[in-house]
Order: sequence, then C-alpha cells, then structure tokens
Amino acid sequence: MGQSWLVVGPMLVLFWAMQLGAAYLFKWGGDEGRWWWGFWLGNALGMPSTFLIIYVYKHIPNTAIAAALLGGVTYMLTQVFMALIFRAVVTPLQFAGISAIVVGVMMMALGTR
Repeated sequence: MGQSWLVVGPMLVLFWAMQLGAAYLFKWGGDEGRWWWGFWLGNALGMPSTFLIIYVYKHIPNTAIAAALLGGVTYMLTQVFMALIFRAVVTPLQFAGISAIVVGVMMMALGTR
C-alpha cells in the first residue's frame, strides 16, 4: 500500500487542483459577459479531472477512504480556497465544519490500520 500512495498522491493533488481551478472559473464566469467563458473553461478543466477519480479508486482498494479523499477533501479545499480568493469571512461555525471534515477524513484513513 505504501508504494501506491506515491502514485496516487500526485494524482490526488492534480485532481484537487483541477477541481479548484474549475470552481474558480465557474465563479469568475458569474460576472456579466463572462458566463460562456466561465462555463466552457470551467468544464474544460473540471470534466477531465473526473478521469482521475477512476484512477484513484483503482489504486485505493478501500472505497470509503477514496471517497473521503475525493469528496470530503475536495469540498473542504474548495470552501477554503474560495474564501481566501474572494475574501469571504469564515464564521466560527463554518471553521468548525471545515475542521470536522479534516478530522473525519483523518479518521477514515487511520481507521483502517
């Protein structure tokens, strides 16, 4: 399993980066006159990232861990990234939610040992 993380790790980072880029482009496209650009560019980046999902599921036999890394971490990173980029105020309750996701993913990963 140790060697597979050397292969899966970079694919996860690439997947997360592509998802963050797509989310940014969708938000950027919400401004007047950029809707189609945001739509096409966001999908051009986001849709190919879904192929990495298959790759991750292939190399992480425990689907619960793969789902936590693909879904939970992506959701959490998107929230933090968008809050930083667009200078949104993160309330204490929202910060607790982000922390809960991090703890939950760690529990999923460590629970298999």
